[in-house]
Amino acid sequence: MTVELAAVILAHNEERHIGDCLDSLAWVDERVVVDDFSTDHTASIARAQGAQAYADQIGADGYASNAAAAAELAKEFVSE
Repeated sequence: MTVELAAVILAHNEERHIGDCLDSLAWVDERVVVDDFSTDHTASIARAQGAQAYADQIGADGYASNAAAAAELAKEFVSE
């Protein structure tokens, strides 16, 4: 049985770090970046590295965005 794993990254103005973050997750099957309406190039850098990226407001607890990101994943099972 093959186990597939997805990573969800919550980000805001992280252009300096998102590349390294995604590089460290190169081993997962799917990477999704939830971009909290950054004013820098966070989302475009994420897309250039093969991650899915979309804008959504990140709440104080991050929960709403995690749930929204989970809906975007191609994988059938998500553990929070």
